[in-house]
Parts: sequence; C-alpha cells; structure tokens
Amino acid sequence: MGIFRRRETAADDQARTGRLLDGLDAAYTARTGEVCGEEPLDAFEDVVIDAAGAEATGPYPPPGHGYPRR
Repeated sequence: MGIFRRRETAADDQARTGRLLDGLDAAYTARTGEVCGEEPLDAFEDVVIDAAGAEATGPYPPPGHGYPRR
C-alpha cells in the first residue's frame, strides 16, 4: 500500500482492518493479562470493535448529495 496512492482497494481496507483488530487484541492482552478474559472492553476498545464490524448501509455518498463531482 503506497502512502500517496489516491485509490484504495477492498484488499487494502481488509488488511488495515486486520491490523487494527490485531492491535486491539494486543492492547487488551496487555491491559488484562489474558487473551480472552472476562473483563469488559474499555470505551475505546468498544468503539474500535463497533467501527471494525460495521456493515455498509448503502452507497456513499448517498444519492442526492450536494458534493461536487470531478
């Protein structure tokens, strides 16, 4: 993945999501001492899980948006 690339592929997105979740696993393990413990996620970890698992709700930008196209 190039740093100055204008377009991103689905594979790039999946790879970044995987690295994010791997980092979340490492942070949880460092905080609790367990890989999968009974301790609940903290607020930030909860937000990361919600964002990483969010399903697409439709095309973006939505039809009728006011942003100019190139």
